[in-house]
Amino acid sequence: MAGERYPRDKDELLREVDVRLRLGDIRRLHKLRERQAVSWIEPVLVVILFGAALALLASLLQYFKLQGHPLDKLMFFWFGLMILLVVLCFQIIFVRIYNFRRYGDHVLHMLEELEKREAALRERIEKLEGGGKNEET
Repeated sequence: MAGERYPRDKDELLREVDVRLRLGDIRRLHKLRERQAVSWIEPVLVVILFGAALALLASLLQYFKLQGHPLDKLMFFWFGLMILLVVLCFQIIFVRIYNFRRYGDHVLHMLEELEKREAALRERIEKLEGGGKNEET
């Protein structure tokens, strides 16, 4: 940064700052989009959750036959695994919802900025058109 020269012209400096802000917005959007991408762990969790539910169901069906047997405690393992996976799935859902909200807030902020720029440009156009009409008459 020590070697960077800053523009002395006010308009050039404003353009430079505007470009840097836009690049920051674009980077933030890309990071949020990457966070929303489906990762390999999500389908794996769903498959393991399904398997744990089937194993728990099978254990429950065989519970009366397994009473007093060392495999009797296996039912608690499947139940614990299923609860853990349900909690992990909800955690993933909550993180997704949070990221979608942040993404929406960021897009809304960008739209507000675009509306401000559009209003400023319309004012400039009206001034130019108004100034041009006054000069013609």
